Amino acid sequence: MPIVEKQVVDTPSKIVPVILSGGQGSRLWPLSRSSQPKQFIPFLNDQSLFEQTIHRTTKTDIFAAPIIICAQNHRFIVHQILTDLKINDALIICEPVGRNTAPAFYAAIKTAIALEHATATDCFAMLPADHYIPDTHQFKQDLQNAIPLSNDGKIVTFGIKPTKPHTGYGYIQKGNPLGAAGFEVAKFEEKPSLSLAQSYVESEKYLWNAGMFMFQGETLQSEMQRHAPAITKPVEKSVNDATLDLGAVMLSQESFEQAPDISFDYAVMEKTKKACVYPVSFNWHDLGAWDALWELSKDNSDKDQNVLKGDVTAIGCKNSYFHNEEEGHLLCAYGLQDIIAVSTPDATLIMPREQSQHVKTLINTLKKENREEIREGRKIYRPWGNYEVLQESPGYKVKRISVLPGQRLSLQKHNHRNEHWIVVTGTARVTRNNEIFELKANESAYITCGDVHRLENSTSHPLEMIEVQTGDYLGEDDIIRLEDDYNRDKTESRVETKLEAQQVKMENYNKAPKDKKATA
Repeated sequence: MPIVEKQVVDTPSKIVPVILSGGQGSRLWPLSRSSQPKQFIPFLNDQSLFEQTIHRTTKTDIFAAPIIICAQNHRFIVHQILTDLKINDALIICEPVGRNTAPAFYAAIKTAIALEHATATDCFAMLPADHYIPDTHQFKQDLQNAIPLSNDGKIVTFGIKPTKPHTGYGYIQKGNPLGAAGFEVAKFEEKPSLSLAQSYVESEKYLWNAGMFMFQGETLQSEMQRHAPAITKPVEKSVNDATLDLGAVMLSQESFEQAPDISFDYAVMEKTKKACVYPVSFNWHDLGAWDALWELSKDNSDKDQNVLKGDVTAIGCKNSYFHNEEEGHLLCAYGLQDIIAVSTPDATLIMPREQSQHVKTLINTLKKENREEIREGRKIYRPWGNYEVLQESPGYKVKRISVLPGQRLSLQKHNHRNEHWIVVTGTARVTRNNEIFELKANESAYITCGDVHRLENSTSHPLEMIEVQTGDYLGEDDIIRLEDDYNRDKTESRVETKLEAQQVKMENYNKAPKDKKATA
């Protein structure tokens, strides 16, 4: 199927939301880990920031089907969330390595056009998945108001009116006014000192840089090619060589990692003559550090402005944030003021609240020490569901395993461990060597080292299991896959009809002459 040629439309089309979910959220460690960063964690309510972003931009006459660009190791989390929300028209693009926002923007636009998910004249909104925006109605209204600027060939950045002098944000100086209530960009300013931030706020000429953008696809492509050719060439090759796997576009690593690690602000916005800023009216919060969460949670604080999450007892404390994630474990504090204390089953963070921006310094030290605690959290997502390590010591490990309806683990065996499976809820279909049998709640099975086995949920209800592993080695790499539905060992390919059609589009795009790709 040929790619879509550039179309000229007289009226603005729907906004194509591009959800940027590649951040690691390291300043919110130890809750935020590289395997499950902050956008997937429900900090403020029962919905994660990613889920809230999806809700703001789907199932409405304002937005087209979303595009999500994320890290490869997060795609199963993204897929499960979209499945739970019954969103089946999203385009998922996976980055093989992190290269900041400029390569991500370009990859998202080029891939969407190649797969006919959008056209070059569509209006794209680049929206980080880790922002907290409680006013959905005003958010939609502000984006709609900025469409004329985008259709006029501008690259719109959205500015937030400062509520206080903040040294953790970048600033945008407003220039001459434009139509649709926008302004030219006079200057971008880095994160300032406190005194400089104070002067920015008092002048009323500066806005916080929210890192949200809007533009037509053809505008982004032309300005990236003009100002950042070192990005466009490797990213284009990465898109050309991309493959489809389990419903996600997998960008080619060999090409993508050659792109510079650079933000869109540096690569384009500080160079282009098409930059403008639109001051928004909606409330916006960048949950970049623990002190920001304390600020937003103060409505639920005690009389001394302490925020208590989980099983916490605090006596004689003031203006502090205590968060306990460990079940069956009590977090106690006495006589503390302006403190952040966050406890998880494998790590605890304690620091002055005003220094919460410096968690990254701690993370850098832990990286040098090669600490596993910065990478993996308790819950690990897989295409069939997830598992959570409840307890681990030499010789044994206890997991809680959740298998989604209709999904199954690979047919596999282990060289070093035995496994005891106990069904908590649901019905398990078990393959053990030449046997196939079912287990219901409170029933169990024993898998001996070397047994060929598989766990399956063939019902329409979730399956919850407890798995007890014993043996001399319990690492996750002690898995020999014999068959796998998810192509992890590339032994078979099970691609649904819709995805097969997308693969044809990708192949046609890869074969198309370069001049036709340039007009797409």
